[in-house]
Amino acid sequence: SLDRADAEAGSTAKVLVKMDTGLNRGAVRHTEGARFVERLMGLGNLEVQGVFSTLQQTPQADKEALERFHAVCQSLARAGLEVPLRSIASTDATLHNPEAWLDLVRPGISLYGVYPETKDLSSPLDLRQALSLKTRVEQVKTVERGESVTYWGRFTCPTRMEVATLHAGFYDGIPREMANKARIRLGNRFVRSVGSVSLNHILVDATGLGAARGDVAEVIGPHWENSLRAVAEKAGWMVYSLLNHLNPYTPRVYLEGGRPVSVLEPLAY
Repeated sequence: SLDRADAEAGSTAKVLVKMDTGLNRGAVRHTEGARFVERLMGLGNLEVQGVFSTLQQTPQADKEALERFHAVCQSLARAGLEVPLRSIASTDATLHNPEAWLDLVRPGISLYGVYPETKDLSSPLDLRQALSLKTRVEQVKTVERGESVTYWGRFTCPTRMEVATLHAGFYDGIPREMANKARIRLGNRFVRSVGSVSLNHILVDATGLGAARGDVAEVIGPHWENSLRAVAEKAGWMVYSLLNHLNPYTPRVYLEGGRPVSVLEPLAY
């Protein structure tokens, strides 16, 4: 057990205890919560820093969950057990339910500057998307009128076109549902994708841009046309799903004041 391991190491583990207040997912059921915390506090090498829970994000259920959570905390107080931190608010409650803020909130997805749902766009909290997905042009070629591109000939050129192949596809997190739908920033213009999304490639109409191999293309960015929410809505995905499908092996470049300050290359570890 954690308590035994800490005893052997001569240390004390600081823990948070999760309560099930109605989500019926992994956690201690609220009716057992106070007794469970009391037992933990009786162990010599664990320090209970707080209790937390997760809401269903439906008004009536959340009201009941908050009441159950308060009941657990009140039971602990009556027993003379001090729990420093109480938390039940994720991004949804942080935006819409001040009663659930308690001692701390867990904003989650909003740390990326993203609203979970369309209804949240009216929130007074001004979020700005904090990530972009960029790639480079791999090749530019002229495709004649009547020729089709990509698997299943998903797009047929209505006229002579310059088509740029970008090195990013559904392996990198671009939904396959974005066939002929993506708006991608190439240079200073937004261009449309043409054809299907392949494993490692997506094609765009680069006619008249003078695009060349190595040019940077912004597949997902802070502008509405290619924002996380716009891409998710076009693909019929949740924003959460889109974020979680971004390739974990893609290098992360961290910016401060618009300048790179750190680079994480997962394959280097």
